[in-house]
Amino acid sequence: MSAHSLSTFRMSVPHIGRQMRRAALAAAVFAVAVPARAHAQPLPDLVLNVTDTPDPVPATGLVTFGVAITNQGLGTATGVTYQMIVPADTRYQGFTAGTGASCAGMTIGQLGPGTVTCSHPQLIPDATAMFSLLLRMNVQGTITVASSASSTEADAVPADNAVNNTTTVIAGADFSVTLSAPSTLASGSTFGYALSVTNAGPDAATALRVQFPWKAASLRCRVTPPLPTARLHFSAVAPSSARGGVPGCAPTRA
Repeated sequence: MSAHSLSTFRMSVPHIGRQMRRAALAAAVFAVAVPARAHAQPLPDLVLNVTDTPDPVPATGLVTFGVAITNQGLGTATGVTYQMIVPADTRYQGFTAGTGASCAGMTIGQLGPGTVTCSHPQLIPDATAMFSLLLRMNVQGTITVASSASSTEADAVPADNAVNNTTTVIAGADFSVTLSAPSTLASGSTFGYALSVTNAGPDAATALRVQFPWKAASLRCRVTPPLPTARLHFSAVAPSSARGGVPGCAPTRA
């Protein structure tokens, strides 16, 4: 072997050693990485769906939010949590939930904004947790309710864990009618009924009509729409009576 060849051989040994170390290191990394992937726990995939019924709804009306959380992943989800952000101009009116589930965070009748949190112990793959929450819509307009779902484990597809529901609230009146009459009467006497119409709002009642049935006839009265918190009083006299009357009302055959 020549001197030149010996020099080349001596220079090549360290180079070969580095390549072997790199190959050994790669093999070690591969040996560690493969078992880690093989034994990784499957993840849950929570999918949140929320419906609002009815929509549209009159102001002061109740809306039921039906909540369904389904685990479409391969792993079990534990500590499942649902959150609803109750907006301003609404009132929380309670919830219903399945076995093992519960909701807390606001009291019945509490005005928003606020947060209601519902929990469920666990969801195995393909299982569904269901809740129903009630909100009263106080004012006319568009109300947006934000919801989200989560679990203790990481979610395989976080994008389907949150939804926004938009409810249209139309004009609405909340009116009531009370009726009173004498408790005792003398035979053959004339008597009358007193009716009271009250609108608790929040909007004025339009085209309001009060109908008061009799045995063979009825009184149909068109009245001025009462504004919110306004009260109307008028008397209805029996059709058989020759005296009295109701302004704007007349007995007609049913």
